[in-house]
Amino acid sequence: MHRRHSPRILGLTLGALLGGVAGALVFRLLAPEPAPTPPTAAPPPSAWSWREGSAPLRLTDSDQAATAIAGWRTLRAADGGPADFPARAAALRALLLRLPKPSFPRLLDQLSATDNSPDTAALREIAFLAWVEIDPAAAARWGVSRPELRDLLRDALDAWSAADPRAAAIWACSLPDEKLAGNLAYFILPALAEIDASAAMSLATARGQNFRQRLLPGALAVLAKRDPAGTVQTFGPQLWERGNGLFELQNALGAWANRAPAAAISWVLTQPKRLDWDPSINLRHLPIQAANRAAFAQALLDAPGFLRRQSALGGYLLDWLRDDSAAALAWLNKVPDPSLRSTLLEKTISEQRYQTGGDLAPVLKLALALPDGESRQYQLSRLLGDLAQNSPTDALRWIDAHKDDADVTAASFAAHAAILGVIARDDPAAAVAEWQKLPAGKTKHQGVFTIVAEWGQRDPAAALQWQVAQASPDYPVYPSRQMIYQWARKDAVAALRWAESLPGEMPRFALLSLTNDGGNRTPPAAALELYAQIKNPARRTETLTTHVREWLTTDPAAAKTWLESHDALTPAQAAVLLQAR
Repeated sequence: MHRRHSPRILGLTLGALLGGVAGALVFRLLAPEPAPTPPTAAPPPSAWSWREGSAPLRLTDSDQAATAIAGWRTLRAADGGPADFPARAAALRALLLRLPKPSFPRLLDQLSATDNSPDTAALREIAFLAWVEIDPAAAARWGVSRPELRDLLRDALDAWSAADPRAAAIWACSLPDEKLAGNLAYFILPALAEIDASAAMSLATARGQNFRQRLLPGALAVLAKRDPAGTVQTFGPQLWERGNGLFELQNALGAWANRAPAAAISWVLTQPKRLDWDPSINLRHLPIQAANRAAFAQALLDAPGFLRRQSALGGYLLDWLRDDSAAALAWLNKVPDPSLRSTLLEKTISEQRYQTGGDLAPVLKLALALPDGESRQYQLSRLLGDLAQNSPTDALRWIDAHKDDADVTAASFAAHAAILGVIARDDPAAAVAEWQKLPAGKTKHQGVFTIVAEWGQRDPAAALQWQVAQASPDYPVYPSRQMIYQWARKDAVAALRWAESLPGEMPRFALLSLTNDGGNRTPPAAALELYAQIKNPARRTETLTTHVREWLTTDPAAAKTWLESHDALTPAQAAVLLQAR
């Protein structure tokens, strides 16, 4: 449906009628006396003068119009200097009432030159919108190639579309620049859809995918106001394209879902889809009205054969919580099966935890809706830890607001530990000092890992050595594999000596991590050169044997060459490896 006519244009008409009189008086005073003419010939009327009380007649002669425009351009004040803006604007309005349609481009060309001052832009707007009043189609065709008129083009298109939506839409959709065509037709194609749905759909699908995606939702939304189910069922099959067209159908599907949610969901679930993507997850994005949200959520929950139910419903719940948390939680609490409600909440929290764009408040509300117990504490601790890493103040404020909740209190250690990590980003020593003040327990234990995770980005050696020093029988410490690997990139021998010095079974893990962090690996020859420096003979032989055996499976020739040219393993040990290959 087209927009209402711009109030700016209506105001200009009134302004022209009022300002034109002022302009007439200005020009009557300032215009030079016309040259004498033979008594038998009537003097040509000036562009801005008329008898009071009579409507001004439009000029019909192009030469007269050109003279009038030139006269306006050279308008002077009484003292001979340039006329001020009010005088120029009043005179322009008077001129526009007389100017014939074909002369508007000549006037606007002179106002669309290099002068982009505010006064010139305002005069240009007055002139262009006056043209829109009498010939919006011509104004749009001329203005589309003028960047300085781009902001006014919508007014011309609105007026043209109101008068002749078919011609306006065909012109806009046929512009050579597909992006510009889509942007302009977006505002006027719905007016054509109101009177000729088939023509609107034909134009919307006449060009590329981006053009189609820009225009179809608006056209379909117009049709869906009258018959959403029929609109989707008529145009949906040809637009669906295994789910790629869901966005284009989104408004029409939303209109249908607001009336009959189960039917709209069923239609989506029965459409063909790509093997690598199920579009039903995006049902969460349908524009559901607030009054219908509970019914739509229930339809998502009840829909048979819905494989992506948790993802679709989870995302929908999060959006609903942001808009109206009380209503969303009220619906959740009415889910009759407690086990189903808990499962739904937990899976929704897990799936949406990293998809919130940093806004964890809705997900925390879901965690609060879980039944009391360990699962609730666990979910709260994870979310509070995430929140504290990004915004410690928000995390502490949230904890304080829920201090009467025993599970929040029990889970708050994660937030406090995460805050230590935030401090360690800039000042590891200050973070350690704060950590030392904590009593033994979960917060202190978890704080070791959050401090080291940040500290290790700067100094993996110092961070790892401090971490291992904090181990205790009640709270064992397992150093970060990735951090050990990073230390070895900076100082391999120092990292090796540290790994050898670790107690118990930790050296085996640490030595492996020197050359392999699970995603990156040191080249085999370089790794073996490092492991050949292990001081303990038994551990050196074990580590070298493990790596050579693996190398023999991936590049036997290179591994054999290394064995033959190095004495880190005895000839007998090398022979055993080669025979086992």
